[in-house]
Amino acid sequence: MSTLCVSTFNISGLNKGHGKILDFLPYTTKKEESHFLDNGDSSNFDMIYEKTFLIKHSYKKPNDSHAGICFLINRKSPITFKKILLDITGRALAIVCSINDKPLIIYGIYAPADRQLRQEFYDELYEQMVTNLKYYDEC
Repeated sequence: MSTLCVSTFNISGLNKGHGKILDFLPYTTKKEESHFLDNGDSSNFDMIYEKTFLIKHSYKKPNDSHAGICFLINRKSPITFKKILLDITGRALAIVCSINDKPLIIYGIYAPADRQLRQEFYDELYEQMVTNLKYYDEC
């Protein structure tokens, strides 16, 4: 039997001062508002935490209001990362993992606050989820 612990937190500007905030986190963490634009932008954060966590980003686009998503998978966990299944830039990230050879898809979603934009985003997310999952045989 395996236990999956998941946490989520929303921290704006974490890349400015890390402290020890991530040391207590469980196996999988989704971080909203990472504010990273690319690998270079996230390099300091990644360098600090890559010893403890496998890190997967959905980077934000310059000048967009959404701020990015980041998954951190504790390297001591029974979770094995397989691939990124879906990446809606800065808004949604789906990763395929396994626990004891049993497939698992974890979604991180950061929806718009505006009602109209949120509905459009959910419509796009649904279409991409259906498209991506329809051809994914491991689950």
